[in-house]
Amino acid sequence: MHDDRPGVVLGAPDAFKGSLSAGAVADAVADAARQAGWDCDRCPLSDGGEGFGAVVGGPAGLGFAIGKRRRMGWDFLGGDVIRRIHDEGPEWRLVGLTAEGRAPVRAGAVILDESGKETGHVTSGTFSPTLGRPIALARLRADCAADGTRVFTDLRGTRVALTVTPLPFVPHRYVR
Repeated sequence: MHDDRPGVVLGAPDAFKGSLSAGAVADAVADAARQAGWDCDRCPLSDGGEGFGAVVGGPAGLGFAIGKRRRMGWDFLGGDVIRRIHDEGPEWRLVGLTAEGRAPVRAGAVILDESGKETGHVTSGTFSPTLGRPIALARLRADCAADGTRVFTDLRGTRVALTVTPLPFVPHRYVR
C-alpha cells in the first residue's frame, strides 16, 4: 500500500576515493533527502580502507582496537589517516548526553553550543527508565565533547539543555 507521506532514507555511503569522505557523502545524501521532504538518518560506512579512521577509529574511541605493532609502523591501508587522528585528535567525538525534563531527544536533532552555533547532531535517543531521564548518543565537535559540557537542542520549539555525560550511562557491576 502506498500513501503520500514522505519516507525515511538511510544515507549509508562509503567514501569516494580521492574526493569525498564517507561523512561528506552522507551529509550530501541527507541534505538532498531533506530537500525532497524525506527524513534522513546519516550512517557513514567504511570498508576498512583509507576512510576507516575517519569513520570509526578515532572519533568513536576505538583506537584501542589497533594493536601496538600496527601503531608502531602505521604501515597498513588507512594507517596515515588513523595516525593523523591519533596524533592530532579527532574532529568530532561520539558522546553520551543526558537531557533535562522527561521528553527524549530523537535522532537528527541539531546540537547547539551556548552561543547558538551548531556543534553536532543526535544519532539516537530514548527515555531511560533506569536513570529516570532522557539519554542520547550524539556526534559532537571535539572541542564541545568534554564531560560536563552543556549544549542545547530545540525540542518542538523549546530549547532543552543537555549535558555531555561519560559512557556507559549506567556503570557495570560485574567483576572481571
